[in-house]
Amino acid sequence: MKSFAHVFTQKFFYIGLAVVLLVGTIMVFANMGSTVSPTPTDLPVALVVEDEGQFGQMMAEKIQGVETPLKWTLLDSEQAALDALDREEYYAAVVLPQALSGQLATLQTPAPKQAEVKVYINQGKSLTAANLANGVIEKMFTGVNAQLREQTLAAVKQRGNMLSTELAAVLAAPVKLTSTPLHPVGSHSANGNAPAVLTQLVWFCSMIGAVLMFLAASKNAEGKSRFAVLLGQMLAGIFVIVVGVLTVLGLATGILGLELSDFWQVALFLMFAGYCFFLLQTTLLSWIGLGGMPILVLMFFFGAPVLSLPKEMLPVISQDWLYSWLPLRFSVDGLRDILYFGNGDNLADPMWTLGWIGAAGVVLILASSIKNGLANKRADLVSSK
Repeated sequence: MKSFAHVFTQKFFYIGLAVVLLVGTIMVFANMGSTVSPTPTDLPVALVVEDEGQFGQMMAEKIQGVETPLKWTLLDSEQAALDALDREEYYAAVVLPQALSGQLATLQTPAPKQAEVKVYINQGKSLTAANLANGVIEKMFTGVNAQLREQTLAAVKQRGNMLSTELAAVLAAPVKLTSTPLHPVGSHSANGNAPAVLTQLVWFCSMIGAVLMFLAASKNAEGKSRFAVLLGQMLAGIFVIVVGVLTVLGLATGILGLELSDFWQVALFLMFAGYCFFLLQTTLLSWIGLGGMPILVLMFFFGAPVLSLPKEMLPVISQDWLYSWLPLRFSVDGLRDILYFGNGDNLADPMWTLGWIGAAGVVLILASSIKNGLANKRADLVSSK
């Protein structure tokens, strides 16, 4: 009986329970805290009202007055909406054309015509959010069509007329939505999540590389210039990132079939982002040691779910405390522009942010040599007393 109970009397049993409890709690919040109940709120959508007639104004008011997950912004023209979609400002745009009122007025004539409303779906910004916005817009116009149908049938009945075949056909959908996808993500793009997936893989590769280069630089470093060792460590990181990025992209495109419009443009950006990650990770390791490793791992696990959803579908706490500062986000933003937009309008900001992260990392890594030098001098003074 004592042999059976031996395990339960050891402190490692209770330490194991505590570790499992702690790790389980962290992993639940990391993997499910931001995604267990994603609720879209204030998805930005543009609205252009070119029709100055009665129907256009009434329809615009009705669209904006309905409570939906969409946040409407009025723009002056269709071209302004298209430009804003190119800048990733909106998930969709609805254009009420100039001829809308005239087309709807024909419902009361012997020659009825179906009206047309244009909808632009910005898939590249987020396929999930764009499809959601499109679904909400379609549902809203289903209600608009039902209302127009009832009003027209009531007018026909009041006049005592028969419902013509032409009018019956048009009343099936008095307003036709013409949807146009912009910046399509393609069929081989991890369902539009390729920027997030590639960023996570490169972060993980750079993290492993940073730890191994830190250990390599620390081994047998006695008597060597700490400053020179750190320079060599940062130089070695370039080779690690180049190999890591080419491996990830090579396997993703060559074996898994990921489609890239420009392999080398994506590769160069990921090398730049990956090296900035490497410098950030090496900074933590240089100042904290291997104690910084849990921080890097937690950033990876907490960041992955956040990056898989559009910001507007995340809980407020995830938006403010994770998404707003997460370094991986800036790589995702840059990759999204390269993969789905290709005009460079949205590339400058994430590159500058990543660049500043990397530059700060270089300064802090080199500054750690001064810190270590002072620590060694204090240790020598203590030992000499």
